[in-house]
Amino acid sequence: MGGIAACDDAETPNKATVAAFWSDDRNKRKFDWIDDLFAVDIVIRSAGKEVGPRDRFRAWVVPLFQNIEDLKLEVHVIFADGDKLITRWTCSGGFVGEMFGIKGTGQPVSFTDM
Repeated sequence: MGGIAACDDAETPNKATVAAFWSDDRNKRKFDWIDDLFAVDIVIRSAGKEVGPRDRFRAWVVPLFQNIEDLKLEVHVIFADGDKLITRWTCSGGFVGEMFGIKGTGQPVSFTDM
């Protein structure tokens, strides 16, 4: 997976947590891993919007897994500075559900976020 192989997980526990989130086994579509990986008060910003605490994060991430068939998550890079991390990632697959007010067409979709 892109930047995961190059990431030094020993550098920071937070970096290891983010790397675990992006790993392929997240594609199992079981969401108890969110509670296992993230603190209740986690704050994530995506596309300039705050997605946190954990319940709001769950509400943001679950639709990705439910509405994108054969979801692939690729990490390009993880930058860490203490407890702050920046991850540049790409999500791709077949858009089959409804998300962000847009109905899926079954066509391939791909987007990158940081």
